[in-house]
Amino acid sequence: MFKLTKKRVLAALSVVSILVVAGAAFAYWTTSGSGNGSATAGSDAGVTVAGDPANGIYPGSNVAVSTVITNSSSTQAQQV
Repeated sequence: MFKLTKKRVLAALSVVSILVVAGAAFAYWTTSGSGNGSATAGSDAGVTVAGDPANGIYPGSNVAVSTVITNSSSTQAQQV
């Protein structure tokens, strides 16, 4: 009967590790294949943005703008 020593356990684990890595490398480099696929994207219900700038808007000025963003979908969140 064999005596389990740290060296023998380490040697066995090393051999197993090398075999696993070699098998993975062989599988990676020898695979081939082809295929095709398709995908469809859903459509959003739309987001409506409406603004109402205060009187006196001109370049370089700071004017308050009231903005209302409406999501017409009752099931999908939209990001703006």
